[in-house]
Amino acid sequence: MRGARVTAARTVRRHRRSRRRPDPVVGERADPCRRARPDGGAGRCRRPARRDPVVREARLVRRPHARGCLALQRTVMRVKLQDGTFVTCEPRPLGQGGVGRVFRTTDGRSVVKLFHHPTPELEKALPLIVGDYRRIADGTEWSELYRWPDAIVVEPTLGVRLPLVADGFHELSWLIFLKALASRPPSWRSWRSRVVIASAIASAVTRLHGSGLAHSDLSPRNIWVDPLTGRVTLIDIDGLVVPGVVPPQVLGTPEYIAPELLVKQARPSSTTDLHSLAVLIYQLLLYRHPLRGPRVCSPDPAEDDLVALGPDGLFVDHPSDASNRPVSEEWAGFWPTRLLGPQLMEMFSRAFVAGLRSPGARPPAGEWVHALVRLTDRVVACSSKRCPEGFLPLSDGVAPICPWCRTPLKLRKRTPVLHLYQGIGDHRYEPEPHWWIAGTEGRRIYPWHTAKGIAAATSMNARPIAEVEHDNGVWRLRNHELAELRVIRDGREHRVIPAGDSVALHDGLTLLLAAPPRGRAIIVSRFDL
Repeated sequence: MRGARVTAARTVRRHRRSRRRPDPVVGERADPCRRARPDGGAGRCRRPARRDPVVREARLVRRPHARGCLALQRTVMRVKLQDGTFVTCEPRPLGQGGVGRVFRTTDGRSVVKLFHHPTPELEKALPLIVGDYRRIADGTEWSELYRWPDAIVVEPTLGVRLPLVADGFHELSWLIFLKALASRPPSWRSWRSRVVIASAIASAVTRLHGSGLAHSDLSPRNIWVDPLTGRVTLIDIDGLVVPGVVPPQVLGTPEYIAPELLVKQARPSSTTDLHSLAVLIYQLLLYRHPLRGPRVCSPDPAEDDLVALGPDGLFVDHPSDASNRPVSEEWAGFWPTRLLGPQLMEMFSRAFVAGLRSPGARPPAGEWVHALVRLTDRVVACSSKRCPEGFLPLSDGVAPICPWCRTPLKLRKRTPVLHLYQGIGDHRYEPEPHWWIAGTEGRRIYPWHTAKGIAAATSMNARPIAEVEHDNGVWRLRNHELAELRVIRDGREHRVIPAGDSVALHDGLTLLLAAPPRGRAIIVSRFDL
């Protein structure tokens, strides 16, 4: 009986194998509509085969541990670049939008974006973006700020190849929404890194605008960040607006579209980018949308959005109209812009009060960079180890209380303040507006502090050239790499502080960081808390 059961089982298995369709020929794509006939042959079903025009090959490969058995390898997509070379990609797209689909290359180093509906204007613009304008991403620091296209795809349809976003980067959406951030590691919540990220985004936009380009879709989905280091990279560069060559392909992302675009009074440009940039910076620093408050403009949600986000919108921190300011418990956690200091308070007012109806009033991206660098120098550690943000800004006229955990700030006795002065001529110096450095222990001085015209770094990995120390009750500035750190007394050079040496910081001390006329000086005072 046992032998009969075994024989019967073998017969069933042979019958099942005979009904299977034959293995595809090497190099032939498996046909999903192919089915077996009762006689063991292969037939065609009546419904037409679904053919993907971008899937090019499938191979039979020998598995090393399958005792010589043949197995069907996964199907890959094969695309042709403009230079005639071919690249293989995963057949399943990573994502899809209104413009095109994105596929990962099989080597894991790049992605390929294929456009749904290529236009003659796009065909004309891509060589400029990949070729002439690629200089924007030249250099190690700038190349990290953009995922710039490095090749044009010509088959099976028009597209571009772009570098893959590095490990450790995440969509900005995870940082600007508190509910999303609550599910992330506590190390992500550092308010100091948020200021650095905002400054890096503004630097990236400044460089684009300086070359006459516009991104046209600045939004959290197109900005990826490393929360631990503050590094930033912009994606969707292939959609840049090239003036006079290619019109914008998209209007933008809801909540970040400029008011004049919502009412169809303009087209995407560098001016509309400035509204999106201001919204992103506000959300990064204060965790909310600048135009979303308790005011209800219409019972119809679509009409309400059009009014709230359009030219008739109302800034939640409007200086004279508080009707959209959060006041109830459901809007708890509202932090006013005055916490950020008078410079940023005035700039947000220009962006979301005058700038809603007068786009020309919006602060340019370069002005945001300068203001955020100044803000970084005033960020200090919170006195509470349980503070969710870990850091807070110090501002003139604002009580030194942490806005996130309401803990009073406790600083060391006689903590110094370093006021920056810009050289005017050979022997004159004028104060830099809104620029002073909180000289807390470990505070670092960087190259952009020393002289005018030096761009600030776009991450927290910059190398310091001097550092504030506290040693036995004495505050000192340690010179790491400054070649011209000099003590000035009575308008004359008193002594030079060589690299590796330090100088005690006391009221009225004047330090020359670099030679005039571009160099800056520091005058020391004390915190008056």
